[in-house]
Amino acid sequence: MAADWNRARGVARFGFRVWPGIFVGAFVVNFWTTPGVFVSLGIATGNTLEALCAAWLINRFANGTNVFDRAQDVFKFSGIAAATTALSATIGVFTLTLTGHAQWSQFSGVWKTWWLGDFTGALIVAPLVVLWLLGRTRKWTKREMIEVTSLFALLIGLGLFVFSGWFPIGAKNYPISFLQGPIVIWMAFRFTPRETITGMFILTGMGIWGTLHGYGPFVMSDENQALMILDVRTVVTAITVLALSATISERDRIHDVLEHQKDEVESANRTKDNFLAMLSHELRT
Repeated sequence: MAADWNRARGVARFGFRVWPGIFVGAFVVNFWTTPGVFVSLGIATGNTLEALCAAWLINRFANGTNVFDRAQDVFKFSGIAAATTALSATIGVFTLTLTGHAQWSQFSGVWKTWWLGDFTGALIVAPLVVLWLLGRTRKWTKREMIEVTSLFALLIGLGLFVFSGWFPIGAKNYPISFLQGPIVIWMAFRFTPRETITGMFILTGMGIWGTLHGYGPFVMSDENQALMILDVRTVVTAITVLALSATISERDRIHDVLEHQKDEVESANRTKDNFLAMLSHELRT
């Protein structure tokens, strides 16, 4: 699921000529995990179309590989992700029902599970890969290193507190997932989208593990429904913090540009003043 968006990243970077490799890779993976050649071909077709459509739409409407630099592009990315993952889910579930691997009466439930899982993966894994491989690098001060390390340690500590089952409050499934929200928001304010989505990735992984093992606030008698609720929380949080982080980062970039322009103007003014002073001196002599 999230792998489709890594394929989309590959298309965005290397062009649409890589689509045969995407299709073959998707077919092999699906053939390895699902019975039947036809099923694998159908699902691989959906995976490939998802990646191609997502890459084209992001390049056309959402600033390409710089999609996470501005809040408006983050929202466009989210809409594109929702639409293209729905396409893949529709093709995949149709394939399963046509081949008898799922009942038509189950279509809606299977589709929602497929789409929501794929959409969540697109919002978590794709930004993580793009921002770490293609994102801008920055120089860290010692103070920033201490701060970001402390934030990640605190986030992991709260994740263990909520989802590990090591503490009574997590084992009893109290609704305390909100405890980690301020940490991720803090990351969005203080650092770049790369650090923010890394925190979300860690938080999501711990949430999935805890829910599957019966710990944390999302545990229900129906495991699939519990994971869907967790996915919804993850989607809402990811879009919010990515947009917030992009806004803060864009503000910082604009501030840096203005400071640079200010320095250039001041330098030009000093040069002008020196020239006028020299010219005035020459005229007097």
